[in-house]
Amino acid sequence: METTSQSGENFRASHTVREEGYDFLQVTRELLGEFCDDFIAIDCGTIGERWEREHYAMELPGKWDSSWVAVDGGIPVGFVIASLKDTGVHVHRIAVAHSARGTGVGTRLLGRVRESAIRQGAKRVTLCVSARNGTALRFYQRLGFSIEDPASELLNLSISVQALGGACAAGPS
Repeated sequence: METTSQSGENFRASHTVREEGYDFLQVTRELLGEFCDDFIAIDCGTIGERWEREHYAMELPGKWDSSWVAVDGGIPVGFVIASLKDTGVHVHRIAVAHSARGTGVGTRLLGRVRESAIRQGAKRVTLCVSARNGTALRFYQRLGFSIEDPASELLNLSISVQALGGACAAGPS
């Protein structure tokens, strides 16, 4: 499927899913090149380490199979960057634009990660979140993620691929 970026360029997405008015595109190097500034802008309010272009561009195992962008009318409104790590898929970065929060975009992005994890034989989805980011922490806990080390400032969370499927199928959180 082809999609049009804000600059009017057409890109061929390797995998596209249309849900609830949004296009979910599997991130490719080409799409990342076009949308990286949008990712940085969407992510600017994230608590914790700031990501620059080189963070997004890092080559990681399974990254191009596990990373997704949500697009509304050619404009990115959310993204997830994930890769294979140990026996699971690790979410390195996920962010949703303020204008799309509460619409289910974040839940659907994690649903795409889950499907990628299944295709790659992964059993778990993991991520880290700052203990100071209460909004994100509550979102992940509503989906069923559990905290592995509650004494740390940077919390490690995980969920089985099967449990995440039920949470994502239940709808927006």
